[in-house]
Amino acid sequence: MTGALKNAFGGLGVAEGSIVGILQTAGISKAIAAASALLIRFGTLWFGVFVGVFTLILNRKKFENNSDDSDISGME
Repeated sequence: MTGALKNAFGGLGVAEGSIVGILQTAGISKAIAAASALLIRFGTLWFGVFVGVFTLILNRKKFENNSDDSDISGME
């Protein structure tokens, strides 16, 4: 059942629970393990999104200029 749930919503909740469980098995307190799981999730999931949005904002003019230059009707 856990294998099927991990694919739902990108494994949200299941992955964090697994990380917390593994860290607790290693002797780390529940609070530290939970905070670590959230930091890991932020770093692996959302960091790429933020980098992409930041890059898009920085290069917006390049993308806008390229769309004006393309003329599909002259491609014969």
